[in-house]
Amino acid sequence: MEKKQKLSCEQLRAMDMVPYLTKLGYEPAKIKGNNYWYYSPFRDEKTPSFKVNRRMNRWYDFGEGKGGSLIDFGIKYNNCTIGDFLTLVANDEFPVNKFVYESNSKTKEPPQIEILQVKSLNSPYLLRYVAERRISSHLANSFLKEVNYSNNGANYYALGFENGKGGFELRSAYFQGSSSPKYYTHFKNKSNTICVFEGFMDFLTFLQISGSEIGDKFDYLILNSISFAGAAIVAMQLYQKVHLYLDNDDQGNKYTQSIKSELVQAEDKRSLYKNHKDLNAFICFPSSGIKL
Repeated sequence: MEKKQKLSCEQLRAMDMVPYLTKLGYEPAKIKGNNYWYYSPFRDEKTPSFKVNRRMNRWYDFGEGKGGSLIDFGIKYNNCTIGDFLTLVANDEFPVNKFVYESNSKTKEPPQIEILQVKSLNSPYLLRYVAERRISSHLANSFLKEVNYSNNGANYYALGFENGKGGFELRSAYFQGSSSPKYYTHFKNKSNTICVFEGFMDFLTFLQISGSEIGDKFDYLILNSISFAGAAIVAMQLYQKVHLYLDNDDQGNKYTQSIKSELVQAEDKRSLYKNHKDLNAFICFPSSGIKL
């Protein structure tokens, strides 16, 4: 039997609670500043009373008068020990919607974006958009789909990049969004090195520049949202080398340093595009020197 991995308590406390709750199947009923309000995972209620302060990364259940860190929540939610919870998270085991209440589900609004159809990429408009981002049609067809979706009752189509939970990142020249569930994407090729990107355009750009096929040299992790950086450390820590290609902005700086502080094998690779926001912006710049 394969030995299960574990996290440290420090690593677990650093994980963002909001994407963790998303993995369990819970979405905020309302957001006010740093406060994310949920219907309590622990009881039936019609008014959301479970709050996560994202700045402090702490939760509080007003119905029970109790709160704490992600560890406190996990122990209560799973009715387990600290050690068991560390193993559950490290092995990506998330019991979705363990507590299901009929009235809670009725009061939750349906997702705005609904996937209607997923098919091969054929739209001239979308292929032109891919070309404008300096990604070859070969790479685009290898990793992207043409997705028809509904947003607030109107139908549209966009590039779709699938995540590890079956949701899609959606992109076009005029739209950027995602369908539920939101999660990161992990391509495993049995490499001891993993390359980490914020978005799929940067991932495709890396393949475009390097000429690598997906199975050549590396494993790849696309966060699809910088908020998944904390949770994705679980996957990164299993590699001998971690190459970070995050954005050149405040959030990219923050999470690059955070990951490096947790993983001694992590390397900041942003010097390649140090004067640009991200890797795709770099190759789209006229004087990048990259010939495609």
